[in-house]
Amino acid sequence: MRTPRQAARVAFPDSTGSVFLFRYDDEEVGVHWAMPGGGPDPGESPRQAAERELREETG
Repeated sequence: MRTPRQAARVAFPDSTGSVFLFRYDDEEVGVHWAMPGGGPDPGESPRQAAERELREETG
């Protein structure tokens, strides 16, 4: 069983309410969809982690 981890995600709804998602094909958990984001580095707040991950994942 996997251990839950902290993560900060960012939702980008458009005018219809749809959100931007990434498709992941992970060997351990299988195919899944997630908003941009990820786990915080040591000392980062959730907001700082979300902003950093957003830059890393979307440019």
